[in-house]
Amino acid sequence: VERRRGNLREAEALAREVLENREKKLGPGHTDTAEARVLLGEVLLDRLAWWAEALRSARHARPYQR
Repeated sequence: VERRRGNLREAEALAREVLENREKKLGPGHTDTAEARVLLGEVLLDRLAWWAEALRSARHARPYQR
């Protein structure tokens, strides 16, 4: 839900928490744990894309700054 809302920092924290809980309860090789790892990866990719966009925007604006 947080990811869809664009709250990527919160989504990452929740995804990490879910992954940690599933690793403890189910083990690292369980399919539910693997799904949690994929979700965390997707959130991290979303955050990376956001940072890349911000960097492009800043670089584009730099020549116009005083």
